[in-house]
Amino acid sequence: MTAFYPLVLDGSQIEELQIGDTINATVTNATNATNISGGAAGSVPYQTGATATTFLALGASGSVITAGASAPQYTAQSSLAVGTATNLAGGTAGALAYNSGAGATTFLSLGTSTHILTAGASAPQYTDPSSVTVGTATNATNATNATNASNVAVTTGSAATNYISFVTATTGNLPVLTDTALTFDATTHAITSGISGGIFS
Repeated sequence: MTAFYPLVLDGSQIEELQIGDTINATVTNATNATNISGGAAGSVPYQTGATATTFLALGASGSVITAGASAPQYTAQSSLAVGTATNLAGGTAGALAYNSGAGATTFLSLGTSTHILTAGASAPQYTDPSSVTVGTATNATNATNATNASNVAVTTGSAATNYISFVTATTGNLPVLTDTALTFDATTHAITSGISGGIFS
């Protein structure tokens, strides 16, 4: 079988290219290259200078490529500083963001209407106000029960039967008491008592 060799231009002469011959030439453009010579699996090619190509070895899992002083590099995400964020990823409308651990952010969904935010055992939570116990109150408005209150909201009544309140001492944190036998009629301004004498005007 006759072997055929490609012809190459050597200076001003045309010669056959033999097995083992070396072509010293610079390729100006490479179109549709299947592979780039050199580099290990996962490495990324980059230029170290004009017409000089090298490879960046594959970095640690989860790291990202950032710009180094003179070449690209892989950088751990934990070492990156992020500027001001416009939005937090995730969450639903009305949800509050909080940290569930170091560097771990999650969301608390919007609670029931009128519920308040309180501290749970390990996370914030929404709580029904009726289940919350409040300490000493300076002012209480429309309170069902007031303990150790310095002031209690007062309004004018117009009912025919009002129960007069009283306490058992002149000082101290005392319960406010009443009795059905002692009433006040707001329409006649008469105090009625079960004691001898009947009605006092």
